[in-house]
Amino acid sequence: MILQRLPRRLLYRWTPLGVEIEYPGNILDPPPNIVCDSVQVIIPPVVPGTFTLWGRPVGGAFRIVAQSFSFAQPEITTFFWANNPTRFEIGMRVLTFAPSGQLRWTNAFGSLIAVDWYLTPGNTQQPRRDLLVGGDRLINPNLNTPCPTWRITGGNCPEGSIDCGDCCLDCNVVNARIRALI
Repeated sequence: MILQRLPRRLLYRWTPLGVEIEYPGNILDPPPNIVCDSVQVIIPPVVPGTFTLWGRPVGGAFRIVAQSFSFAQPEITTFFWANNPTRFEIGMRVLTFAPSGQLRWTNAFGSLIAVDWYLTPGNTQQPRRDLLVGGDRLINPNLNTPCPTWRITGGNCPEGSIDCGDCCLDCNVVNARIRALI
């Protein structure tokens, strides 16, 4: 009598000293392609904090347009200037406390007619290394870590059976058949 092999399992860990996690499904034979995939994740700046809006007027260098403390990432406001599609009046809205104690969006002091602008601190990008198991993406909860490690276990014949290459034979049945021949 042919027996099924024990299920094959994938065990992985996100960090070298982290806890080993079991993939929820069985791993088929042949095993799926398992690879580490790196993706860039956008990280917003820490809030609350002080932000600076930089702008470059036509023919000029970048300079500070506005600087203010905000409880959320500021919004850069832009308006067409004099119906000119290449120049904008820029400013910055920040989230601050009103005299009543409520948070509210207000305009930070400063504006500029500009062709380019940016905010500091701004968003940054950091790598996240996920594990791809066939078509499944296991999302790494950590950023800036090495690729996760993994191993496949199981797939052995159950106890009381003989491994015959591509199948498992029940020892009791094999033993009974051999005894029947004697």
